[in-house]
Amino acid sequence: MTPSFSGAGAESGSSQEPSTKPLISDLASDPDMVELVEMFVDEMPGRVDAIEKAARETDRELLTRLSHQLKGSAGGYGFSTITDAAGEVERLAKTEKD
Repeated sequence: MTPSFSGAGAESGSSQEPSTKPLISDLASDPDMVELVEMFVDEMPGRVDAIEKAARETDRELLTRLSHQLKGSAGGYGFSTITDAAGEVERLAKTEKD
């Protein structure tokens, strides 16, 4: 099985239209990493839910922390597109004004 993540906003040419194209980990072909990457993918729905909830509640501190954590872990598991998106969320959460 190739570890991948399919989710709303996973990858898109436009920030307005999420793609349904799955993201494939750069580490998918590394047999030593497959199980770890799969665990990361399995945890993604919960991470996404927590980030969406923090955004809905305008909890910028929590949103910054969660997106920062996702940015680091996604990079470590070979999902650079998620890393980039989480980095943008983190940046916006830090700079947005009420």
